Amino acid sequence: MIAIITGASSGIGREIARILARDYDLVLVARREERLAIFCEELNQVIKRDGTICRAVAFPCDVSQSSECHRLYEAFRDQPVEILVNGAGLGGFGQICEVQESQEMSMLDVNIRALHLLTKCFIRDMIERKRGYILNIASSAAYMPGSPFMATYYASKAYVLSFSRSIAYEPAVKNSGVYVGSLCPGPVATEFHQVAGFKGNPGGMSPKKCAEYAVKMMFRRKKVIIPGFFVKFTYFGAKILPAGLLLKLAEIHQIRKSKKG
Repeated sequence: MIAIITGASSGIGREIARILARDYDLVLVARREERLAIFCEELNQVIKRDGTICRAVAFPCDVSQSSECHRLYEAFRDQPVEILVNGAGLGGFGQICEVQESQEMSMLDVNIRALHLLTKCFIRDMIERKRGYILNIASSAAYMPGSPFMATYYASKAYVLSFSRSIAYEPAVKNSGVYVGSLCPGPVATEFHQVAGFKGNPGGMSPKKCAEYAVKMMFRRKKVIIPGFFVKFTYFGAKILPAGLLLKLAEIHQIRKSKKG
């Protein structure tokens, strides 16, 4: 069986790949070809629990392009793909009047369009086979009313959570036994924040710990996966506190975070 992981060259996606290498052959998807190749060499040394060697294949791909998403699907549509992890994601920081349009459109292309297309393509085959897992990486941002300075990012992750929750309850998915879930982590110690333009160290959970919890809950078929006590606390807080208060708190937090360093 095969697991396909986008965003596999770093962060949570990379750690999920390490875990799944114990039981699955892997297709690692990211833009950074050299980093993928080195990671594949590491995973190709892993002995799976059934005694065979993990076969990891690098598939350099820019999922912000719809044609590249379809190229990925066509390359593996006839293979026994049991798991799809949509881990590729982009962030950004700034007021709507200041952020470059191209940056926002790239974020939407990766965070929404690519995830939607790949889910739609692979889930049809999973439904036909009556087995499969799709894990879409969202964020704790997904269940908040939004955040000044990160409006596009928060909105994109809300889409991921709503989309994943909704299709998980569609009869074709539910009755086939196919799993669709969302991972909603809080801050994770990856390069994401530096790429998004934040200063300093965001701290947070290690990507390894987050990935371990995510995979465990995926196989337990948990539809919304929230790692860490504090993040669970914010999830319930978001349900009972007024949206206006949450947005004001988010504004204060983002301003403070942008000044660290």
